[in-house]
Amino acid sequence: MLRVAARRALVPRAALSARLQSTLPKPDAATPLPPPTAPAGNAPPLPPPGPQPAVPQPSPTVAESTPAPAPAAPSSRSSGPGAGKRLKSLLVSSALFLGTGAFLAYAYDSRAGVHRWLIQPAFMALTKDDPELAHEIAVKILSKNVGPVDCGVDDERLAFELWGKKFSNPIGIAAGFDKHAEAIDGLFNLGFGYVEVGSITPVPQPGNPKPRVFRVPESNSVVNRYGFNSEGHAAALARLRQRVINFVYDYAPSLPASLFPAPPATPTSVEDFDPIRSYLASPEAAGAAPADAVGLPRSLSPGKVLGLNLGKNKVSDPDSIDDFVKGIAALGPYADVLIVNVSSPNTPGLRNLQRKGMLSELLEGVVQARDLLPTSIKPPVLVKVAPDLDDGQISDIAYAVTTSKVDGVIVSNTTISRPASAGTSPTLKETGGLSGPPVKALALRALSALYEQTDGKIPLVGCGGIASGQDALDYAKAGASLVQLYTGFLYGGVGLPRRIKDELAELLRKEGKTWKDVVGSGRAKAVPPPPAPAVAVSQKADGLSEKPTEEDFQKQLGEAKVELEALIKELAQSDAAPPATAGESAAAPVATTVAQPATTPVPVPAPVAESLPTSAASPAVAPGPVSSAGPVPVSPSSPAPTASSPNPAPPIAKTAPASKIDDLPLAAPAQAILDDKAISALLDPAKAQVETGVVPTPEGKKDVGEEPKKQDDKRWV
Repeated sequence: MLRVAARRALVPRAALSARLQSTLPKPDAATPLPPPTAPAGNAPPLPPPGPQPAVPQPSPTVAESTPAPAPAAPSSRSSGPGAGKRLKSLLVSSALFLGTGAFLAYAYDSRAGVHRWLIQPAFMALTKDDPELAHEIAVKILSKNVGPVDCGVDDERLAFELWGKKFSNPIGIAAGFDKHAEAIDGLFNLGFGYVEVGSITPVPQPGNPKPRVFRVPESNSVVNRYGFNSEGHAAALARLRQRVINFVYDYAPSLPASLFPAPPATPTSVEDFDPIRSYLASPEAAGAAPADAVGLPRSLSPGKVLGLNLGKNKVSDPDSIDDFVKGIAALGPYADVLIVNVSSPNTPGLRNLQRKGMLSELLEGVVQARDLLPTSIKPPVLVKVAPDLDDGQISDIAYAVTTSKVDGVIVSNTTISRPASAGTSPTLKETGGLSGPPVKALALRALSALYEQTDGKIPLVGCGGIASGQDALDYAKAGASLVQLYTGFLYGGVGLPRRIKDELAELLRKEGKTWKDVVGSGRAKAVPPPPAPAVAVSQKADGLSEKPTEEDFQKQLGEAKVELEALIKELAQSDAAPPATAGESAAAPVATTVAQPATTPVPVPAPVAESLPTSAASPAVAPGPVSSAGPVPVSPSSPAPTASSPNPAPPIAKTAPASKIDDLPLAAPAQAILDDKAISALLDPAKAQVETGVVPTPEGKKDVGEEPKKQDDKRWV
């Protein structure tokens, strides 16, 4: 066989064909060939014609070689229609290929109008009876990274910094869309500067029975009662960990070599050594440590921030914070921001955690759990509240977030109310939380009030009814440092984030401001009065600039002694006054110090009976019970009680000394007034109390010489 093939290769095919044609007889074109005859008798049939064996021929000489005849042109009957069909098929295939490629390139950009005017309406119409199916399909498409991408560039006016993290734009997606941390990268590709996933519960739970999602096209709103359907911490943790692993493998050449361990010294172990795998298995790569090591956010994208929303299981104690603490410990190392959700209306008892005492305890607990994370970077902690809050509840929340040192508040979640702006659709009677444009007024009111209560010191995130650049600007002026979409994204499609950013940038350009400049600018601030002109004062004018010297103290003490001596002289002169006559009362010196009308008897507190002098001319005292003001004196015209009258007044002891001013109640001993110790007690009562061991009153003041009152041991609640 090889020899035959070699001979065929050596003999030219054209020469071989010419030689064969010259040796064979040429048939006459006018004489038809006879038909084949059947074999006669029992002769065996002829075998079918087969390939003839090649006969070796000597190489032709130049004289004997004749040129091969030119091939005949193909007839139009056999080749014309086939060539046209092949050409037409080629053109159609090329057009389809180029058209499909051009459409895919066009649809790859989320700004393409086909998404807004064709794909989104068709998608909504096909899933009209099952909105949850549309939700699931959208999440699956984005999780595979086959969705469109925002090909635009964010305006510099939209960039800002919050919690020490840089945002390329203030537009975020709220929790509830990506509940299981499946489509993080797909959502970032759509242009969101902040992506919040969850709520994620510690243990998987199915949520409420279906149907549980209802559209209200009349007002572009949605009613849902999902009930925290979650795949649990383990599933979310596996997806978050896989993102970090993919990041390390994709960007290993760009990462610092110091991150990876050195190869082992044994030659046999070097062959099986993988530095990337060894690094990922080490404690140094736990959580999102590779991103922390190179200064990237845990979203793994510059200018993007990832938030993880933590929820409670329905079977957990409604008043317990254990589920939130577990979420922080498990998912905290992978989050840029942690959110505690206490505002879902679809979990029984959850909104009770918004009360002042319980919210303070909860926030203090989660902040403490965050501080105990083993990572070098501690994510900020936010709390998400409902829009259905009155002024008292807003004050309670403001107090709780201020005292617990929480890092921010998200206002707000869905509402259990049905505002008039929601329309009259029968769907609104479904149980669940309402989201969309009807929530905007409620959320703005709660956000503005909370901004006032916290004096703008706590960062706020606005959420509820945002579907345009103007909506985002309204929230910013009310005090929101960041805004989130949810229902508007469901109706507006994948191009909504880019449209909002473009509209917002244009509005800011017209005002000549940036996003951080307009945050809280709509707040009505009181204009402070102009400062009073400065007055030159001495350093000792206020008496507080320095401690008094001993000279000053002695000077003040001498002045006090002079004043007290003058007072003692006045008291001595009053004590040396002539004794009272028979018609005068013993309490006359005290009574005359108060100006009273002559016609009206004034009750004067009577001194102790034993201190009064015995005199027959003393005025009688009316019998009966003694009031708190003392016995009422009887006028001189009244008849004196006789011995035969009932309840005669008791006789006064004749041995009682004469009445003196020193013996009157509240009178200080005259001999002790001029003592230095007493004067010091008057000038510095607190010091005197400490020296004498007297316990001061709650007000911190106590008169000298006053006996300490016995405190009641009963505790009043």
